[in-house]
Amino acid sequence: MKDKKDNKWLRTDVITDEKPVDESKYTLSEMNALDWLSKAGDLCLEMLEKQGFDIQSYVGNGIEFTISNTRGLKTVRNNNLGNAVGICFPTVHSEGKQRRIEIDRENSDTWQTLDTVAHEITHAILDEKIEKPHGREFSSIVKKVFKLGGTPKSTQPTYSMVKLFEQFVSTNGLYPHVAYKPTRKKQTTRNIKVACLNLECGGATKSSLKQERGVLFRISSASVEKAQDNGDKITCPICQSNCEVGDLVYENYQGTV
Repeated sequence: MKDKKDNKWLRTDVITDEKPVDESKYTLSEMNALDWLSKAGDLCLEMLEKQGFDIQSYVGNGIEFTISNTRGLKTVRNNNLGNAVGICFPTVHSEGKQRRIEIDRENSDTWQTLDTVAHEITHAILDEKIEKPHGREFSSIVKKVFKLGGTPKSTQPTYSMVKLFEQFVSTNGLYPHVAYKPTRKKQTTRNIKVACLNLECGGATKSSLKQERGVLFRISSASVEKAQDNGDKITCPICQSNCEVGDLVYENYQGTV
C-alpha cells in the first residue's frame, strides 16, 4: 500500500508537541515495565480477536516482551538500523518458538510505547514470511483497529488511539520505564571491523580463515551509518560478497520493525 494514497488517514490526528496529551489524571504504574508491556500486548490481542482476526496461527507459543537497545548496531539485526523503536522477531529465532518483541530502551512515553506495542503485535499475528510486512493487511489493521497515524512503516500515536487505550492507562497507570539515553558524544570517525563471509574470498588469509571469515578490513563508522541510512549493504571490496559488521550479518533479515 503506497503512502501517498494513505496520507489522508495516516497523517491526520497525530499527537503533536503543541497539543500534548493531558496526563494529570493518570498515575505512574506500580508494575514493572515488562509486566506493563505484556498487559498492553494482551489488550491488543483481545482487540484483534474481537474484530475477528486470527491471533493464534502465527504467534507460536506466545509473545515475549523485552526492552533493549533497538537503535544500536549490536543488538538489532534488521535493515532499519538506528531508527527502530520496536522489533518483532519471527518464531524461528526463538528456542521456545515464541514471537519476541523488543521495545526501545530510550523511550518512556506512554502513548508512543502503546503505538509501538500495537504496531509490533500486528506483525506478530501476521505471517512472518509475508513479502510486504507493512502491506495492505498490516496497514488496514493499524488504522482500523488501533487508530494509529504516521505511515505504515513508521506509525505514530493519535488522539483517537489515546481514547482507545484510555481505560487501560487509567487502570494500569502510565508506562513505568525509565528511559536510558546515552549521553556520550558520538564518534563518527571510529573505525569498525568488517569481515567478508565468503571463505573463498581472494583476500582471505590463514588468520581470517581460522575465524571462518574471508578478508578482514576496517571502515569508518560514519561510512557504515551512511550506508545503512541509504539502505545499502556493506560488501567485500575484493569479491563483492556480503559482509559482517560487528555481530550484524546483512544477508540475514531477522526482524520486522
